[in-house]
Amino acid sequence: MINRGFARIGAGILAGAAVVACLSAPARGEETCWKGDPKAAVVEWTAYKFTEKKPVTGKLLRFKATGPEQGKSVLEILKRTQFDVDLSSSDTGDKGRDTNLFVNFFERMMGPVRGSFIVKGRMPPHAVQMKLSMNGRTRVIPMDSQVSSEGVLELTGKLDILEFGGKAAFEQLKAACEALHTGSDGKSVTWSEVGLRLRAPFSKFPCPGPI
Repeated sequence: MINRGFARIGAGILAGAAVVACLSAPARGEETCWKGDPKAAVVEWTAYKFTEKKPVTGKLLRFKATGPEQGKSVLEILKRTQFDVDLSSSDTGDKGRDTNLFVNFFERMMGPVRGSFIVKGRMPPHAVQMKLSMNGRTRVIPMDSQVSSEGVLELTGKLDILEFGGKAAFEQLKAACEALHTGSDGKSVTWSEVGLRLRAPFSKFPCPGPI
């Protein structure tokens, strides 16, 4: 009888311990979600001058992103995001250059600049394309993509201004910068290629429920 009593007590203790362990342990298969911070995103462009293609870099300080702020992956959030860019917010850190760019180029590009993202795969580096509308033309731009272990998304790509019907604006800028873009070889060269770079931080958190 005594042995049976101890057996019952022991079984009860083990059952109680199992319940406590079950309640305190993390749920199996708990999903991780991601949340973005649009205000912390950085949009940069790089233009080129001289025969040797010297870069000139600027930032677009005013842009608006719309879409979900959280999702089950960074790329899932990205493919449901749209954006609008204000070209007049371009900042190269040189007021004279900024005025020159605005008067001779940006102001001559008609209509809004809008875009969205096409996600063609689940993993970087070639999973993303940018669908960009500018100057009344829409083009799809391949983007190299990577997401760091800290959750920072970086997209890089390049476009040609001439493919967006920007020849008149480009020629105006080229003429205005003829002296400034004359290199050591005596040639004035302004490139129509422009590099793009987007950096946006994301943070992980346990999924609260259906997203």
